[in-house]
Amino acid sequence: MKCKEGSAEWALHQMMHGKKVCNPTLAAEKATRLGYDDVERFNTFWYIVGDAVAEGKANYGALSVSSWISAAHPYGWQIYKEPKPESQYKVGDWVEVEETATGEIEHHTVERVNTFCPVLPDYLVDDVWFNHNGMEITPLDCTFNHRRITRKLSPSEVIVRIGCLSGTVEDLSYAEDGRFWLIGKATERCPAGMHAILYDEMLDTPTRKLVEGLLKSQEESSD
Repeated sequence: MKCKEGSAEWALHQMMHGKKVCNPTLAAEKATRLGYDDVERFNTFWYIVGDAVAEGKANYGALSVSSWISAAHPYGWQIYKEPKPESQYKVGDWVEVEETATGEIEHHTVERVNTFCPVLPDYLVDDVWFNHNGMEITPLDCTFNHRRITRKLSPSEVIVRIGCLSGTVEDLSYAEDGRFWLIGKATERCPAGMHAILYDEMLDTPTRKLVEGLLKSQEESSD
């Protein structure tokens, strides 16, 4: 009897002929359950090794063929295609980093990308290494709170701290050279956010370079 394409029986038949299979339906369900948008990170593949079925990326070992077919999702199977070796983030990208215990959010740039394994790169952010899933790589003897990269930021989303002020920046150089908005978070009194007009000469050198870089990136992304 011919197996229906996409069924678990069909997937087993493909594996028995040397192909790898995956189930994006399961990956999407797991991503939704854990609150992630990146489905591909959960899209593991299965293949036949010897007389058993093994899970690829997760590397959890192997199951007997009968055990796999009895536990396998009944539909949604596809031929697995290796993802292109492409890092999720690159050097210079701004990312949002969350302290997992407190929920505190910080914005930092990616300093280095370790592509020793191109499909599973590591990222150095604020002198801390994060794995390909964005989770902090913590030494075994450390007990401090873990952090995770939650998403990539656009230049207009990056929070800049200037003295006791903080907010995103918006270019006002069309009105007068060297002038920009610093836009703080929305409040009940000001739902659009609190605005402050600042000038380049008010800033120290590192902050001025940061603001100039963000304004330039905003201009390039709008082209």
